[in-house]
Order: sequence, then structure tokens, then C-alpha cells
Amino acid sequence: GCICFHKADFLDVFINSLPEGIAHFNKRISFYVRSASDPAITLHFMDDLSASCDLLVGCDGIKSTVRGQIYREQADKVEAEGGDWRSILDCIEPIWSGTITYRGLRQAEKLLARHRALCAPMKHVVSYSISQGSIVNVVTFASDPEKEGTLYEEPWMTQCPQQGLLNCYANGEPEVEELLNVCQRPPDRTRTTCTTCPNAIALPGDAVRFLPPQTLYSDMRCQGAFILSSLLTHPDVDRGTLNTALRAYEHARVRKATRVLQGSWDATIMCEFNSPGYGDDCSKLADVIRKQWDWVWESTPESGPG
Repeated sequence: GCICFHKADFLDVFINSLPEGIAHFNKRISFYVRSASDPAITLHFMDDLSASCDLLVGCDGIKSTVRGQIYREQADKVEAEGGDWRSILDCIEPIWSGTITYRGLRQAEKLLARHRALCAPMKHVVSYSISQGSIVNVVTFASDPEKEGTLYEEPWMTQCPQQGLLNCYANGEPEVEELLNVCQRPPDRTRTTCTTCPNAIALPGDAVRFLPPQTLYSDMRCQGAFILSSLLTHPDVDRGTLNTALRAYEHARVRKATRVLQGSWDATIMCEFNSPGYGDDCSKLADVIRKQWDWVWESTPESGPG
């Protein structure tokens, strides 16, 4: 996997391998338009520019504009047929898991040589080295189980004072305090929270599945991209068979994504000693949590888990 890569470095490898003029940045989609006379989809962006495509892959994140438009269009169709359109609209906005996540980067050289962040994760502060060991990526969690399933109405991501993070983990283990005291930049304060493929539109990743924070979701993204690209580059796929390929993608991914979603949520509550089956029994939790990652090492994109 690519867990030890800085995300920006990882993406640069792909971007630098693309032909010039393929990748465009600082674009945010406003809406898309279908035409009855033209199979192409027209994309309209917030900078008033537009583009057309045969296939729209809506990788626009957890606050996906593409998802919102897809579900509203489906709700209108179901309402016209007398069906339960409200349940479709309920899928547009993510619900809150009750967890606030603080994220930040630390220079590895500023930590003691034997600090566990350089070699192993600890407690419910997830840490691991990236950028060839020069930086430690740190993600900390603070949960309120009573707020699970509610809507989060504040900004989902914002810069927070370092002291706010330190207060949250006051009286923590010395290694935790050291880790949180050597911030390279102010930590991000983020919140965490169903695949669908209508005609010529694929909706993968964060745009459709709102996973709890414990999952190795970068691996899921890479697997999904690999499978979708393998299908789209198959010699039998063209404009006429595109929707068949998308249905195959959906069939291949939904079951696995659902399983990872459940496993991710199980891991989240176990890491906070809220699991009904294990509570705070660390002698049992360690092995169970470790096995939550088995699918990463023991499966392939083509196989499972099923």
C-alpha cells in the first residue's frame, strides 16, 4: 500500500505522467446538463467555464455536488411515479458520526529517537511516518457517541489553535503530549460522517460512501480507480456499452465497500472502548483490531473480500 507516502507526492507521480493539458486544477463543478439529442454531458464550473464528456466520474468528495444533483433527479423521477422520494433526498447530506478529528504533520526530527510514532501507532492517536520518514502524519480523535447520526451544522474543516488540541488531550501519556506539541502547522479540525451509477455517471469514493475515520480508505480509492479504469479500457467498452461497464463496476464494488464500511465502524468504536463485545479489555482488543486490517494484505482488487 501507499500508507507511507505523502498524499501530494503520491498524486504528483500520476499527474507528471499525464500528457500536458489533461489535468486541470482549482475547478469546482456547479452542475451538469444532459441533452436529449447529444449523449455527451456538459459540466459547468464555478469559474463560469464549461466542458463536455462521455463519462462523468464524480470524485468530488463528501460534500459532492454531483451526488446532490443525481439524487435530486432520482427523487423527482420516483416522486412522479408515486414512490418514496424523501428517502432518496435523505441520502444527500452525510450524517455525523459524533467524532471530531484533529489532523496535523510533525517533523520527525523533532521527536525523540525512540518515540512510538516513528515505529507504531498508539492508543487512539493514529500516527505513522511519511515522506521517507521525515514527517509524521498524526490524526487524533475526540468522540461524543450521543451525537452519532446527527447533522453537523458547523464548518466541516477549519484551522484550530494548537492549544485547543492540547486541551482536548490534557493529562495524556507523555508521548502523546510530545507528539502534539511539535506541530509543523496548525492542525486541521475535521468531521467524519451509502455506490450509484446512473447513465454515463459514476459516483465513487467519498462522494458516495461516508466512512468512519479508522479505515485505510486510500486503499479503497486506489482499488476503485483500478477496477473502473480496467473496465473502461476493455476493448469491448465504447459509448454503446458504457453503462454496462458501469453496472459491472457497481456490482464489483458495492459488496466490498459495504463490508469495509462495517469493519471501519467496528474498529472506530473498539478504539474508543465502546464496543459492546470487548469494552476496555485490551488483551482481546489488540488482536481483534489488528485483524480488521487483514483484508488489505490478504485480498486483491479482483478478488475480495466478498
